[in-house]
Amino acid sequence: MSPLLALIGIGTYLRWKEDRFERLRKALTLPLVAAVILGALFPLVMERYEVLAAVGMTLAFWVVLSQFPALSERLSGGRSIAGVPAGFWGMTLGHVGLAVTVVASP
Repeated sequence: MSPLLALIGIGTYLRWKEDRFERLRKALTLPLVAAVILGALFPLVMERYEVLAAVGMTLAFWVVLSQFPALSERLSGGRSIAGVPAGFWGMTLGHVGLAVTVVASP
């Protein structure tokens, strides 16, 4: 499941067959760095530090945080939240739900 979670963050923002690596790198660097930092720090609040917990939380944070650049792009140019298609909201909520499942699984 780890490769799937890693690719979900990229896939949300990807323009199929029309994208350039530079655009992806610029948009997803901040969410990736934030996810790694938050994921590495999160197990510190637990009784003992578990590497697999850090990996799982990093992937969960990555999936959630990588949704923001795509949403930001949809809202650019003065568009309102009401103008974002329902399919986009469904995709976003589905991805966030998958991240919640990773966090909730034992």
